[in-house]
Amino acid sequence: MRRPRVPLVIVLGVLLGVGAAAARSLGTFQWPGAAALVRCVLADRQSRGVVSDAESKEDLRDLDGDEVLAKIARMPIRQWNYTADDPAIRHLGPTPRDFHAAFGLGADALAIDALDAAGVALRAIQALEARSRTQHENLLEDTQALADESASLVQENTDRVAQLAALTAEIAALHAEVAVLRQGCR
Repeated sequence: MRRPRVPLVIVLGVLLGVGAAAARSLGTFQWPGAAALVRCVLADRQSRGVVSDAESKEDLRDLDGDEVLAKIARMPIRQWNYTADDPAIRHLGPTPRDFHAAFGLGADALAIDALDAAGVALRAIQALEARSRTQHENLLEDTQALADESASLVQENTDRVAQLAALTAEIAALHAEVAVLRQGCR
């Protein structure tokens, strides 16, 4: 089995809690035991907070939810494994290059920031919820319209049945008159 080799930039990024771009400035070299160390550090950070307070942000922009969904739909999302890992350890997701090409988020196209991935997913969820709500409202309106039309057709049918009963009674009366007239002619 090949020994995993992970660039120091990844190890430092994980250890220091900084992004790949910040860690990259520290230099890179291959370190054979790094993959295990990275997994240990990540396992120890089960709940890792992200500085995301409104006070630390600027230039806030709203994104069109349908546009986000369309970009997700076009973005390749595949199953894969890291070259440094055992091939049996599989992952699912887009490549950083595809994610960056679709959304232009993050410092570069070499990593997907967890906050960016979560933000895209949450905006997509909002868009899907809005679509679902609209479809539900349309379905309720259509159902009400069909119920109203059905009630109208039932009333129309009831009126026609009453008309048919009246015509049947009138025809029966005419038959009776014709029978009386025939007897009078004999």
